[in-house]
Amino acid sequence: MDPRIVELERHTGNIIHSDSTLFRHLFGVYNILKHQGKKEYVCWAGLFHSVYETEYFEFNTPYTRDRVTELIGKQAEQLVYEFCNTRPRFDKFLAREGNWSDEVYADLLDIELANMAEQLYVNTQVKMLAAIRKNLKV
Repeated sequence: MDPRIVELERHTGNIIHSDSTLFRHLFGVYNILKHQGKKEYVCWAGLFHSVYETEYFEFNTPYTRDRVTELIGKQAEQLVYEFCNTRPRFDKFLAREGNWSDEVYADLLDIELANMAEQLYVNTQVKMLAAIRKNLKV
């Protein structure tokens, strides 16, 4: 297995998330993105999407921006940072309140939609995000 994934499991495999572990959730998001054929950096960002903590999930994270950049690259780390620090994330994604290019916005929506799909979370707002993403020509 990829050493980056092994390291992530070591740091997140014992953290409870929903009915499983944080690692299983992160790896599930990564797999969804991979199966959707998303760009490699988006898949890696999906794998690490909550390692800086989010408004919805807090834990004692050992990760710094420098370490995550070493592991997955600058472009993927930028997505992880935006994902973790956009608050309230769902509302700001719906309203596109970040200063994001179409490509970055599409990547963030892909990660959020995979995040919601992995948790089997569907509501009107998720459907709205999916419609927004579908209409982005990126």
